[in-house]
Amino acid sequence: MIDSTDLKPNLNFLTFTQRHPRIAAFITLGLALAVSALAWGLRSYAAQALSIDWDEDDYMRAAQDYATPLQQRDWSGLWQALQTRNYRPEHPQLAKLAYAPVLAALPPLDEIPDRDVTVPPPNIDPWVPYSHLRPVRYTGIVFATLQVLCLALLNPLSALFLASHTFHIKYSTQVMLEALPSLTSLICVLTYLKAQPASHMRWAWLLFSAIMLGLTAASKYLYVVAGVAVLLDWVLRATSAHRPTPIWRGLAGPLIWGGLGVLVFFAVQPYLWADPITRLSESVLYHGGFAQSAHVQNAGLPWWQPLLYLFSTLPGLRMAPTFAYLALPDVWFTLLALVGLRHTWRKQRLWVIWFGLALLFLLLWNTKWPQYMLILSTPLCMMAADGAREVLWPALRRWAYAARHPQRPPFNWAQAWGEWRTALPWLLPGAIALLLLSGFPLLYTFFMALTDLNARSIRDALNSAVVQQALGGLVGAFPANVTVDIMRGRAAQNSQVSYAGFGLLAQLFSLGSSGGLNLVLFTDIIWMVLSVTAQSLMGVAVALLLNGKRLRFARAWRTLFILPWAVPEFVGAIAWGNIFEPEAGLVAWLLGTVFAWRSSVGLTLLVLLVAATWMGFPMVMLAASAALKLIPIETKEAAQLDGASRWQTLRWITLPLLVPLVTPVILIRAIAAFNQFYLFDGLHPPLFNTLSHISYQVFDSSGGYGGQFAVSAAINLLNVLVLIILLVIFNKRTRAAEGVAYV
Repeated sequence: MIDSTDLKPNLNFLTFTQRHPRIAAFITLGLALAVSALAWGLRSYAAQALSIDWDEDDYMRAAQDYATPLQQRDWSGLWQALQTRNYRPEHPQLAKLAYAPVLAALPPLDEIPDRDVTVPPPNIDPWVPYSHLRPVRYTGIVFATLQVLCLALLNPLSALFLASHTFHIKYSTQVMLEALPSLTSLICVLTYLKAQPASHMRWAWLLFSAIMLGLTAASKYLYVVAGVAVLLDWVLRATSAHRPTPIWRGLAGPLIWGGLGVLVFFAVQPYLWADPITRLSESVLYHGGFAQSAHVQNAGLPWWQPLLYLFSTLPGLRMAPTFAYLALPDVWFTLLALVGLRHTWRKQRLWVIWFGLALLFLLLWNTKWPQYMLILSTPLCMMAADGAREVLWPALRRWAYAARHPQRPPFNWAQAWGEWRTALPWLLPGAIALLLLSGFPLLYTFFMALTDLNARSIRDALNSAVVQQALGGLVGAFPANVTVDIMRGRAAQNSQVSYAGFGLLAQLFSLGSSGGLNLVLFTDIIWMVLSVTAQSLMGVAVALLLNGKRLRFARAWRTLFILPWAVPEFVGAIAWGNIFEPEAGLVAWLLGTVFAWRSSVGLTLLVLLVAATWMGFPMVMLAASAALKLIPIETKEAAQLDGASRWQTLRWITLPLLVPLVTPVILIRAIAAFNQFYLFDGLHPPLFNTLSHISYQVFDSSGGYGGQFAVSAAINLLNVLVLIILLVIFNKRTRAAEGVAYV
């Protein structure tokens, strides 16, 4: 057993920083400057590489209104422009004004024409030459570098993540409105946190935080979510049970702080002074109408698009051969943030509140543009830094222990062989059966994925051509000179099996609709989580109702609820397909109109969840009913004697005792949901799919692009790999294996 005292001498760096704070401050400053230099370099590269994007010409045009009087040294004209002009008034004018000094220092430029926001600029815009665009982009780079520097002074690792976050690189580099409010919102939060310890500078820090809140709102409304997070954290602190302060007095500070932010917001926007109510209402209400416009609806982005952004890297920002794109850093940042979420909540919950509010807003808001992700990139990187600590710190502790205890007992090979020789006769039959039932099919599937096996070459495959070509290619006997075209038809398929190498696995990301197989994989995971959650809630709720003492005919009701499980899944899928048939189904008849659920993402998901819940909840209900029978009645009676309410008894006694038995069933339902096939094949939803259904569509030789057996095998391998990873994570988080043993 590792003694914590053995680790203390290895924490010399932490002890050193505590004893020598000045040297530690210099080290932190050096790291901050290094990370800031990296942020500057990556964004400078992006400023030269990125073509002109949406809205850049608009904000260059907005900056021209203020740059022209600056070039002419016409200060009265500048003041008049500030009061009367705000091009694209749906956004505040401060961030647009920030670009004006740089544009004024450049040679005069003809006024950029006014074009609709739905019209994308060409790659080479004659009205926005790169000689003017690139210098103006460096204004955003300055703001972004300052943001990284401020964050690095607090946490250099999180600043490193923010410096290499591809969404932040792109949209803080281009002439957008993102760089300035990203900086001011971070300073708003940092100064609020600085004011938390009681000190004589507390109100000075809060005043500065309120000023930054006002500047954030005057740059872009969306970033005020950081201020909302501060208010929520402040209210939680002020109204906590440990404080004897009355609630009204605890709320006074947040209200004053927010009021100061509103005053600063109006003070730095002269455009609002003439008619503040009308102009502000027009500016704010514009976004609600735009979110419902045809431009947003035609984009076809689902409500979970922000989640997809979290697990993707911007393809338009290819920084090869550097690590920034090849390593897909954004995906790892999100995974580390999920690992570090609990630690961040315990250490400083404001970052989690900020991230949660921003993500909730992005999920609920109809407009799903990728630049909106910058409102949560800063708290995401803070959580990712804590996640990296959670991952690396145990490894460092084990390394430190191994360094202090180099003497280990030698491995006894004779004893180990004796134990294996004793256990081998008992393990060998099961190992052989497992190898024949699972190992050989997986190995043959892997061999298929290395070839170009298709419907026309199936006769050649029956003569062991798959194994010969795969093994020969792996040892170098056959060159991988065959390119597998996933989308080619039957006529273009080869009649002989040939070795194709590992290139087919790379092509999988070009398969599927609306973004490739990675989108299908992501929606498959989302589908698994939502469907299993709905089935679990329904199953546990029905089990609790059937377990009631006053319920009559409980056995009859239980039998009735088991019937959906007895119906074959394919039959159930056909039945639900008839119920939800858009023109002649039961739902369309009840509504009296066409039920066009296939044209809506939300309705499609709702239809699928209703059918999947009906099919899957009986299994969870049976497990929960069995678990309820095992709960001792004395436990509930003791809780009632102690004054516990029904909700408290359910929350603290019933549900915790249900978890060990229900968790293995949830695990089984998760596997079934991830591999859902019959439901999607019966309902034919156009906007959703699973890897298993995609694999069948590619395998089915009756389709136009079917008969691609090798492609289907590669998808199945990916399916198995992802499922194993998800099950390992689920088992580690929920200890499902212990639940199986308990059962």
